[in-house]
Amino acid sequence: MAEGSRMNKQEQQEAVISKYIHGNPPATMYDIGVGNKSEWKTLGAIYPEMKIYGCEPLAEYIPELDDFNHPLFRFAITGSTGYRTIYFDPSDMKTASLTKCKSAKMKKQVQTITLDQFDQIQEKPKRILLWMDIEGSELIALKSGRELLESHRVRWINLEVRRAGFERAGWCSAKEINDFLEGFGYKKVTEYNRHHEHMDVIYVNRGELKS
Repeated sequence: MAEGSRMNKQEQQEAVISKYIHGNPPATMYDIGVGNKSEWKTLGAIYPEMKIYGCEPLAEYIPELDDFNHPLFRFAITGSTGYRTIYFDPSDMKTASLTKCKSAKMKKQVQTITLDQFDQIQEKPKRILLWMDIEGSELIALKSGRELLESHRVRWINLEVRRAGFERAGWCSAKEINDFLEGFGYKKVTEYNRHHEHMDVIYVNRGELKS
């Protein structure tokens, strides 16, 4: 993959979190809601020793995942184990959500597990970079990983969140996420990739900031 100025615009955005990783690099990446993006590829090139585990309940609808050469689990991460309906448009998989929206053309029952259960499947690795883009379910997923967050093994978090006033019905707000993560010792270090309705936010474990 290209580096620095040779990266394309998308790769540059996906690599922003690397500016906040100092000292020991991440050993593991949890890519929750892999979708048709390529953060796993960009960050995997920057940190070639990092193990990557993906989670994508609609993988069969996403041709880009044919190249995903890492363990891929077809779950939706939410507050409990079971099944939920996910709504999506096969022509625009970036909008797939557990919350029904007008653009959805299809729906499917998918298996759900908690973030703590996902972590247990991976045998609780250390120095985790958590990347999550799950269309409004970020707070529910984070709350399902209390044991993981309390362990301080997650050192960096990248989330896509909605701007204030643009939250859809049933979606979490950026403030709710911020308040929740602050209680586990995470500090918001930047907002980037800003769009009219949403943006990416990076959190770093305060212990990592001191290292």
